Amino acid sequence: MFLFSKLLSAITQPMFWLAMWWALSLLILMRWRRPAVVMLWGGMMVFGMLGFRAIPNGLLRPLEIRYPVPAADAIDRHMGIVVLGGEGRLLTTGVTESELARVFYQQQGLDMARVRLEDGSRNTRENAQQVAKLLGSQCREPWLLVTSAWHMPRSVAEFEAEFAKINCKVTPYPVDFRTGKSTPLTEYSLAHSLLLWQTALHEWLGLWVYAMTR
Repeated sequence: MFLFSKLLSAITQPMFWLAMWWALSLLILMRWRRPAVVMLWGGMMVFGMLGFRAIPNGLLRPLEIRYPVPAADAIDRHMGIVVLGGEGRLLTTGVTESELARVFYQQQGLDMARVRLEDGSRNTRENAQQVAKLLGSQCREPWLLVTSAWHMPRSVAEFEAEFAKINCKVTPYPVDFRTGKSTPLTEYSLAHSLLLWQTALHEWLGLWVYAMTR
């Protein structure tokens, strides 16, 4: 499951599919020039259209607004906060996220005696499994789940499925919003839009895969 989830990072990149399309076009060019030229120009048109941010924002927005941000007075009624970082790499190299988080929390002046770091998980499903083990019976108290708004639907689904086994629950607290209420159709940024496309496709495909394998 982990290996498959890492492959999603490749197949959810629009440039991956455009590269495959252009490679196929070049192969066809060796024998059929006219269809190949049409495919090459078609790929260029799609490449240009990917820069309009309204479409990837439209895919991300339903994910980001699915769970509202809890009211400030609700925070004090929770036992603590579960903060999710990025998902693990296929090949582990360099400093881990938990080590970086430890340095960041120390710099912010947090009492590290009240912080527990988990560095064994590599994806969202393993996050939920490891956190449930780490908290034990403490998870029967209400906990806030903090992660990027666009990642929250998949995170909530995994945590609720795992925590339900031990009668625990979490309250979503989305952060790191990428979209607003609307996006002008004229807003264009190819580099930024490609990242939005990958994020949106990765999350929607991830939701489907996780639902099928839960």
